Amino acid sequence: MRKWGNGTRTEEKCKNRRSLISILFADRLPQEHRSPFMITTICVLLGLVTAVIFSYFYPYDGLDIGEVTPFLTDIDGRNLILRVIIGVKAYFLPGILAICISTLLGTALGIAAGGIWVGLSGKVLNFFARIIMDVLESFPKYLIILLMITIIPHPNFYQMIAVLGIINSAKLGKMIMEKIISLKEREFIEATEALGIKKHDIILRHILFYNCSPLYFVQASVIMAEVILIEIGLSYIGSVSNWGLGVTICEPKPSWGNILVMSANHFSNAWWMSVIPLIAVVGNILFFYWVSDRINGNKAVGC
Repeated sequence: MRKWGNGTRTEEKCKNRRSLISILFADRLPQEHRSPFMITTICVLLGLVTAVIFSYFYPYDGLDIGEVTPFLTDIDGRNLILRVIIGVKAYFLPGILAICISTLLGTALGIAAGGIWVGLSGKVLNFFARIIMDVLESFPKYLIILLMITIIPHPNFYQMIAVLGIINSAKLGKMIMEKIISLKEREFIEATEALGIKKHDIILRHILFYNCSPLYFVQASVIMAEVILIEIGLSYIGSVSNWGLGVTICEPKPSWGNILVMSANHFSNAWWMSVIPLIAVVGNILFFYWVSDRINGNKAVGC
């Protein structure tokens, strides 16, 4: 029989308090094949962090037009590599905004729908939380974003990303709800209740922190990839319409979306204008989805 006290839940802590690196690489590959993947992940993350820091501190106004050279510049003679690196800035703060909205709203909905509270008020809260998640999950997010562009006067990119965060909160909320339902009858939860630990401490520490932290990494990875896709899609829509131009990052400020749009008609005589930003876009999207898949497929999420 397990003992509960100062040495309580040692097995549960060892099982669930796992670092992001261990979540990504443990139990999925033979030991001899883990190091290359770990090194790749660390290098990509360090590269992204360095690019973000560089983009915020480098004095760049997008008007570095010089002598046109035949290679690695755009149609205006601007340094294409520099513009691609600084273009990371277009996705950092919007991505953080969407992650924060999705995390806060999704966590609140998941806790409310998890059936933690008993009685009539708990059942009413559970019912409405599940209805809200079902409604949000039924929305086609990209069509809703386009609808918001037509409804909101003078829309901007941050408003569209906020909509993305709200819609994505339903998925996180359902994952947290399922985790709470599967854990609330477990021995260590019953023991913490018997010891008189407050309910909010059980939820925040013993359920969310110890057991649901991988879910937040999954959500953050997916949202960052979707932010990139939405910005590129809206940039293209803005280039072929009269109502979408002000939604995303506009020239002369660089983003991967407007760089790709500007290079669309020059592939035959200047292929690097499309290939270089395309490598950045595809590489980052695949990386974020790969991280999400590794975490989501690990036993730490579904245990």
